[in-house]
Amino acid sequence: MLVEYEKGVLLALHLGRLKERGTLTPAQISVGKLNSVREAIRIAGLARSILGGDGVTNEFPVMRHLANLESVRTYEGTDEIHQLVIGRALTGLSAF
Repeated sequence: MLVEYEKGVLLALHLGRLKERGTLTPAQISVGKLNSVREAIRIAGLARSILGGDGVTNEFPVMRHLANLESVRTYEGTDEIHQLVIGRALTGLSAF
């Protein structure tokens, strides 16, 4: 979990530096958002699994984080939209 979290931090730092330089592209933003949300959901799911039954209680609010992440997945752009943006950048073909 820590490794994926740290990779996400480094990706966000890299994208921030690209933005500061004025070279950040929509496809790069989609890569960052898609990866960050996917990994956050995976990490929260793994944390819930590690906690067993406690993972669904208020004592360890992992399920609250999972629900919040599902809403982030929607309002930050669904996986499919990000995949279309990335695909267009890679191939030059728009599937929208």
